[in-house]
Amino acid sequence: MARQMHDWRWFYSAMLAVTAYSCGADDAGPPHESACSDGADNDRDGHFDCQDPDCATACAASAAVPDTGRIGDAGGGSDVLPTAEAGVVAEAGSGDSRDGPDAAIGPTDLAAADVPTADAPALEDVPVAADIPPKNQPPNCAIVTPKANATGWFDEDFFFAATATDPEDGPLPASAVQWQSTLKPLIAIGNNKSHPLQPDGVHQVTCTAQDSAGLVGTSAPVSVTVKSPHAAIWHPANNETRAVGVPIPFKGNAKDLQDGTLVGAALQWSSDLEGPFGTGVEFSKALNKVGTHTITLKVTDKGGTQDMASILLVVK
Repeated sequence: MARQMHDWRWFYSAMLAVTAYSCGADDAGPPHESACSDGADNDRDGHFDCQDPDCATACAASAAVPDTGRIGDAGGGSDVLPTAEAGVVAEAGSGDSRDGPDAAIGPTDLAAADVPTADAPALEDVPVAADIPPKNQPPNCAIVTPKANATGWFDEDFFFAATATDPEDGPLPASAVQWQSTLKPLIAIGNNKSHPLQPDGVHQVTCTAQDSAGLVGTSAPVSVTVKSPHAAIWHPANNETRAVGVPIPFKGNAKDLQDGTLVGAALQWSSDLEGPFGTGVEFSKALNKVGTHTITLKVTDKGGTQDMASILLVVK
């Protein structure tokens, strides 16, 4: 009897529960799917998520949103991965994973995007203008002597002097200076030097200077005329006074670059007051006119080129 009473009470309670459920469903209307991305059939109509007609509007709106393919797109997208078929999202740098459609990326998930690639240069390795050394500039050589249009003889020294400076090295040593001309490839090496200039003719002289880096600077040219033959009066001296009618020693010298020392008739002596009065390197002659004589020695080489030397001689 007791068991029959227990079974009856259980049956009665179950019927009341079924009746209450049926009445509630009638009051609320037919079941409606409200969660369209949870992978469940919540209204038990046999349709899941977007397959359920109740989810048509929500799923259509979700499909209209463009998939940029990037997290945190510049166009304003969110940092959340697509939800429907999202697999396992591994948190960058942590090794753990989150399953399911609601898995989202936190700040640590983006750490990998901030790591520079192997090909990207470090900021400190990028050259800047201050790190690039200025280009080396050539030195400057400027001739002090000989002066432009200077004249001299082949057997006499010219004095060669120049200023030689470099933007990087400053003043350069004498050994950095070299002299050359259009008629002589190398005249001398050094600065402030006396040196003959040959051959005879018109030279365009330049100096060059070389800095420690091997760069060479060249001066503007100066014109120098070298003469040959060369006539010289050795005696009497210029502006001497001699007695009228008394023999006077005359001595001269004549050299030529090609012919060497000239002698004999190649040397002609004359006075502007008495005319020609002798030939040769050395002889004595009295002058018979009182006054100031201009004594001239004219020499001629084998090629017909001439040179002259003159002095003043007072005769009383």
